[in-house]
Amino acid sequence: MTAQDGTSIDQVTLRDIHLEVPEIEDPEVAVPASRSYQNSNYNPETLAARAAVVADNINGLLLDNVTVRWPESSEIPLKGLVARNVRNLKHLNSGLLEH
Repeated sequence: MTAQDGTSIDQVTLRDIHLEVPEIEDPEVAVPASRSYQNSNYNPETLAARAAVVADNINGLLLDNVTVRWPESSEIPLKGLVARNVRNLKHLNSGLLEH
């Protein structure tokens, strides 16, 4: 969930979500090499973040019972959440832990 600097996405709630990541392709390597324009912003901190949830320029983000299950054999340091320019962030019962 990303918006260009100077804009924002407002009032996002993620509730009762379990993410299962079956395999990892390192975004720090794959994303800069991609020619896709599907990403909404070009901030290097969030564009290739090694995370299950990426939030950039969000006003009001609630994570309620959000968990992630990573592959057991990943050597890439992974985060559950990377947040940049997020105001009013609340975690409730969320298991977004680093791998």
